[in-house]
Amino acid sequence: MTALATWIASLGWRRGLVWLMGMLLCAATPLALADELREQVLQCAALSAPEARLRCFDGLAGALRVEAGSDQAGDSASATAPNPQADFGRESLPSRSEDSRPAMVALDAILVGVIKRPRGEHVFELSNGQTWTEISPGRGSYQPGIEVRIERTTLGGYMLSTPNGRATRVRRVE
Repeated sequence: MTALATWIASLGWRRGLVWLMGMLLCAATPLALADELREQVLQCAALSAPEARLRCFDGLAGALRVEAGSDQAGDSASATAPNPQADFGRESLPSRSEDSRPAMVALDAILVGVIKRPRGEHVFELSNGQTWTEISPGRGSYQPGIEVRIERTTLGGYMLSTPNGRATRVRRVE
């Protein structure tokens, strides 16, 4: 017997069989995925309309980026023209890759919506489309239409403040 066969036999026949089947499945999975990708590429290539063919290939490339864990999916316009205001607070969002910290240290916006959650914390919707939530419930009330400022704190958190001096710790959710 070979060393591998001896080792599998030492596991017991059930455990050895389960281990062997697992190894075979691990070896076969990439081949099945490659066949599936090949079929999808052939389907895209068979399209006669250039726009439809391009959309099909772009969809495949986007799916591959997501599977690979790449955070580069998106349109080329946003990649060529970075918007520091849109990226402010993005590092607090769940992400697959670690981005460098943006140079912006504060954001000024108009409060367009306020939702109070059951536990008392507020969710703030800003005029720039971002959504922030309180980390711990505050005592104050916030009205839509006021200008707010969100600043990065020394330890990397964020503080939302109003013109009347009210401030609360927040994190970005959208």
